[in-house]
Amino acid sequence: MKKKTVVKSILSLALAACVAFPSIAGAEYDDFEGSVSGKKTVESSFSVDPGYGYVKLWFNNKGKNDVTITVKNIDTGKKYLTITLKPGKSYTWRSVNEWKGKAVGAGEYKITYRDGSGGSVNVEYAGFSSNDEDEGRTA
Repeated sequence: MKKKTVVKSILSLALAACVAFPSIAGAEYDDFEGSVSGKKTVESSFSVDPGYGYVKLWFNNKGKNDVTITVKNIDTGKKYLTITLKPGKSYTWRSVNEWKGKAVGAGEYKITYRDGSGGSVNVEYAGFSSNDEDEGRTA
């Protein structure tokens, strides 16, 4: 009889934890990373599946010149980000900071990197799309 009580207690605690901390229970994400280099203008891409619209992107300019980075949804044409990143600097963009409680649209995204001085781009990047708003804030 004690075993049943212990098992029920453990299951109740686990269920309570999942309700109280949903990011522990069901957070899923699709991540990507890479680097681009060699030309004045370079592109990379990533996709956001339906329900995974909480996006975090990180960029690190390893080149000698400023690089302008633009993130655009190919399907809708909507621009989500345009920044100029100085040499040796990194930048993190979180969609949840831009649109509280909202996610970016599903679809294919293009990231364009442009060297403003006619040199060559050299940028590392990483990111993920998640089904959990909290993942985009902290991860």
